Amino acid sequence: MILAYGNGHFFVAQHIRNFDTDEWRYGTIDKDGNILNEMKASDEQFRPEKWIDEFNYCSSIRYIGENYIVLPSGLYNVATEYFSPFPYARGWCMEKVVGNFYEGYTAIVIKDGNTKFAYIINSDYEEPWRDGCGALENAISKKDDFLSDASYGEGLLFGTTYYHPNEVGYYDKDWNLVISLEQYKENDISGGSFSGGYAPIVMTGADGDWYASIIDKQGNLSYTPVRIDNANPNNSANGYLQVTIDQMTKIIGPDGVVYTPGVDDLSMLDGLVFGDVGDGLICMDDAANTKDWKYVSLDGSRTIDCAKLTSSNTELDIESSDTSYMVPDSYDITGKWKSIGDSGFGQAQPGAIVVFDGNNCNFYSPNDTYAFYKEDDKYVLDITSVLGESLSRTVYIIDDDNIEIAGASLKRIE
Repeated sequence: MILAYGNGHFFVAQHIRNFDTDEWRYGTIDKDGNILNEMKASDEQFRPEKWIDEFNYCSSIRYIGENYIVLPSGLYNVATEYFSPFPYARGWCMEKVVGNFYEGYTAIVIKDGNTKFAYIINSDYEEPWRDGCGALENAISKKDDFLSDASYGEGLLFGTTYYHPNEVGYYDKDWNLVISLEQYKENDISGGSFSGGYAPIVMTGADGDWYASIIDKQGNLSYTPVRIDNANPNNSANGYLQVTIDQMTKIIGPDGVVYTPGVDDLSMLDGLVFGDVGDGLICMDDAANTKDWKYVSLDGSRTIDCAKLTSSNTELDIESSDTSYMVPDSYDITGKWKSIGDSGFGQAQPGAIVVFDGNNCNFYSPNDTYAFYKEDDKYVLDITSVLGESLSRTVYIIDDDNIEIAGASLKRIE
């Protein structure tokens, strides 16, 4: 399982389970698969299996520069193999926001109840393990009662202080307020990290609705604020912000233009990673139907149906895959297919032959009847067994001779 990537390192986890063993192993490998290092068994405080198995924390795992990978429970330096834990309170790891390194520094904002602390650390940071709650003793500096949910970017961090609410804006690593946004202090303003010279801000208007815009490093708005349903200011990059408008995912550009993924060309985001954007795709959901998840290419040319990945304890309704799929105007499934994958479904086990003759097939049971049709932006296979049992499966089309159904990979042989 690949958990994060950066600086030529893949941070990976593997769950070894057999008659004699039930353990997790962690470490880093390079692009050629060579093992660079492996976590030592003596590092008892490093136990990511707790959140890999039980919690949906994978989005919290990422490379932040300077050889550091941020984990839900601490920072791991892939060069020195040193794990620096975050402080704990009452037996649980406190909420935190960790930014990317910039010129050798980054910020960590930690919340303990209603209290927040902000720390600046450098690229030599190491923190010892200690029981119970505690501060980051080896941070470069600390700011008490710092109110922020923002991420450090380009040397700046959005926030204010409990005792000086007028001093709202962006602070540098020495805690100087360099971009004041005092004029918006009554608008319940929040800000995201700077990227490409811009940072998003989200605030309420006089009508009580939420609005979004971006600012430059002089604190100037780049466009008139756009009304939104909601947004996380940290879901942004280079002046682009992911928001929700009318319960649908939208992207607001640096000039205030609102783009609809899957309809408008968003290929200018290729290479950027923020929010649900990455690897040339954007993950979309219909807020009115939380089971309707799909990936849409940034240029809008293709759609990949998928299930949102959740905890391993949650049953998924739809199969998912990293393979690229197509949805042609028409497709003929009639013919003889061989199951070529490592897993199968029903009669379509690895190596088995599956035949669709136009009326009957042996995919689910030996003599099913079936219907194959296009429904909206996907193809569906409805199967009924001789006992009257029915099921419906999405058919993922790779090309004319390769498809996937219910986790079974089929290759056309006739």
